[in-house]
Amino acid sequence: MATIDLLDKIASNNGIYKNTYKKRLLTIDESVEQLQKNMKSFKKNVKSLKNYASQQTPKSKVARQFKDLAKSFTSLTKNMDDIPDPELRAQLSELSDLFSKNEKQLKSIGLVQADNKLTFKEDIFDDAEDEFLDSLLIGKDCFIKQVDKILRKTEKCADDAKYDVVNRKISKTMHYSSAELGFAYTFESISALKRVDGAVQAGTLTTDQQKSITENLKLFSKHAFNVNESNPTDSQKEIQKLCELQKEKLLDVGILYTADNNLEFQTDPPLDMSTARFQTAFHDLFGANSTFGEAIQKYCQDEAGDLINLKKSGASLIDAYI
Repeated sequence: MATIDLLDKIASNNGIYKNTYKKRLLTIDESVEQLQKNMKSFKKNVKSLKNYASQQTPKSKVARQFKDLAKSFTSLTKNMDDIPDPELRAQLSELSDLFSKNEKQLKSIGLVQADNKLTFKEDIFDDAEDEFLDSLLIGKDCFIKQVDKILRKTEKCADDAKYDVVNRKISKTMHYSSAELGFAYTFESISALKRVDGAVQAGTLTTDQQKSITENLKLFSKHAFNVNESNPTDSQKEIQKLCELQKEKLLDVGILYTADNNLEFQTDPPLDMSTARFQTAFHDLFGANSTFGEAIQKYCQDEAGDLINLKKSGASLIDAYI
């Protein structure tokens, strides 16, 4: 919640409050995001080749699949050195090494590596024997199954590397009206008075607590009506009605109506906080379950909730994506 000190600073700065704080942001690595798009295409091509059946899958279909595989593999690996995450780079390198390790077999069916590209030579493929295809595409530890195994690990690494949490300095300037400040002061004064009601009722008030009660009763008197004669809000009107109904009890805690129908805290004679009359009135007005205090605070929240809930520092949880 906004403290009285914070409200004083905002009021002294003509209602302007600049809040600078650190915020934890969840960032998305665009290079990894693009890699995942390329990986999706490559995975689709790998999956289609895993369905190869010897002497059953039309050779023309396998040719198209190898052509697509070559294209998607090149897109996937061409910028792998630019990936910031070392584990993800390692997985991509493992995938690339697997293709290099099987370069001779791949070349025999038309997949040729040159200048960091994998291209498909259909004329070589047309002359390739089925046994070469079978050795690459059939069997528990065949080439295409090994590719799929590495690819699944790479996908997991990419998911982990896509997001990163960073601390960013955020500056935000807010402008509050005098009416909003009045509602916030009223809310905070009631909160402060509620906190000492137990001591008031027990008759154990310290000097500092008595001083705090005096200061907050003054604040309440000054801001509760939050007078805006030209265009009072519904909340202002309701707060005035509530105070009108509690005139006598307000007087018992030192707050009286002035000739111009406003509130004023009287300093003479000094307020005796040890009397039963004061204690009863104080509890009825500002006790923990006081309907008077609760109702006024609700109206204040309705009118100036953002200011009342203002904090000096930013959120500590991840709450933004950039």
